[in-house]
Amino acid sequence: MEQLKSVAYCRGNTQTELNLQYEKLQTFAERNAYHIVRTISEFGNLDDMTWQTLRIMARYREYEILLIDTLDVLNTSPENITEEIRYLSQNGVSVVSIKDGTITTEKLPEVFRKRFKVIKCKKYINRRIYK
Repeated sequence: MEQLKSVAYCRGNTQTELNLQYEKLQTFAERNAYHIVRTISEFGNLDDMTWQTLRIMARYREYEILLIDTLDVLNTSPENITEEIRYLSQNGVSVVSIKDGTITTEKLPEVFRKRFKVIKCKKYINRRIYK
């Protein structure tokens, strides 16, 4: 069985965090017959240079899978994430998250909704305002 070429993307605040993400991605790749051809690790925010690199590599079919731990590592607005995933998929690249599975533009609204937490509020008191 031929292994799919993948890029592992890790982003965190410490070297330990990056190492843990990479180990999880490497284990996930081995279980799913993905061959990691490149690893991109960053501290802080995902920058434009990284997106340009991922786009160019996709255009030239250098990889088929973008492996991420969770959607949160992309750390950008929902609009930008949607546009980038659309571009990657149009160029033959699937985005696969360990937490959410394969992420498509159709599945993104569901994934974004999972990020919201419902909290229990104290009893609502209806007050009237009189002028």
